[in-house]
Amino acid sequence: MEMVKFGGHDYPDYGWVLIIGVGFLIGFLCLFFALRNGRKKRFIENIPTSKTTGVFIGFVEIKGTAEITIPGGNGVQILQEALIAGRDNVKEKNTDIKIYTEGSPRYSIEVTSEDYKLAEKALENALNRIEEVVESNHGAFSFNRKK
Repeated sequence: MEMVKFGGHDYPDYGWVLIIGVGFLIGFLCLFFALRNGRKKRFIENIPTSKTTGVFIGFVEIKGTAEITIPGGNGVQILQEALIAGRDNVKEKNTDIKIYTEGSPRYSIEVTSEDYKLAEKALENALNRIEEVVESNHGAFSFNRKK
């Protein structure tokens, strides 16, 4: 091992150790700052930019309750046919209709569409078909729209 004179004293030459040590230190610092910056970037990307996340903008929903009574022993089958016929009578694009029971004789009807006029037309088509089937079997039908 060579000796280096410094300030009147002899010291062993550890220059190669110093170069490797500084290289490791610089590499470690670069890695540390890169990981820290990456974590901040991911955190910023996960912050929602709007309070309306998950809301379907432009869709309208019309709700109402239908009261249907059908006399006779096969009233349940006729009611099922009427509700299915009403659902299948909706043919407007991008329009969805849901019919479910609130408890006999009340049934909720919800129509969702991009356009208010399309939703109105779909609801009217469904209600007309349901009423047609119910009244042809001597039943009673009424619809109350929810506001």
